[in-house]
Amino acid sequence: MSGPRAAEGLALGAVDDLGHVVVEEDDVLVAEALVAADAGPGAAAPRGAAALLARLSATVAQAGRLERHAAAAAALLGASPRRARQVLRLVDDPGAWLELLPTLHTLHLRPEAARAGADVGMVRLAPDSAFPHHVHHGGEEVLVLEGSLRDEAGALHGPGVVLVEAPGSAHETVAGPEGAVYLAVVRGLEVPGWEIPELPLELLR
Repeated sequence: MSGPRAAEGLALGAVDDLGHVVVEEDDVLVAEALVAADAGPGAAAPRGAAALLARLSATVAQAGRLERHAAAAAALLGASPRRARQVLRLVDDPGAWLELLPTLHTLHLRPEAARAGADVGMVRLAPDSAFPHHVHHGGEEVLVLEGSLRDEAGALHGPGVVLVEAPGSAHETVAGPEGAVYLAVVRGLEVPGWEIPELPLELLR
């Protein structure tokens, strides 16, 4: 299949099982090449092809707000780049977040095979607020996506920084003055005073 039908097939197929568009720049390039090949040298693109390609390009542009973190997110999650991009797009989905406290929201993910047994998700903290004091018996890895996190020495760590806590360590996770959104892989999480329920599968993204 080539030409606009191929491009439309790419567009229609570029939706994941959560209903989020997952068109990427390579998809647009492939579609452009197929349309050009179908039209022939020097010929005008078939009717509708230009509009479709414009829509694909716009989708890529708007979906890439956190694109710069895709490679680091994929490494942290043990996931493909496409899956990492899907996860990053969930940041802007209000329906994906759970409110634990007025200052603390979480978004829970299905762990990839490489992270089996870990708690995987994203955390959103209001400015200068904290995820309560907790222990990670199996360690913790965090990728800051937006805002900043403050370490125990008071230093701020901004977007793109990966923070690693050793197994058995305990601490609060404190947001900087602009708040924070971060991706976390935690093993053996214990929050003293909190009973952490096992989430229903339908709440895992």
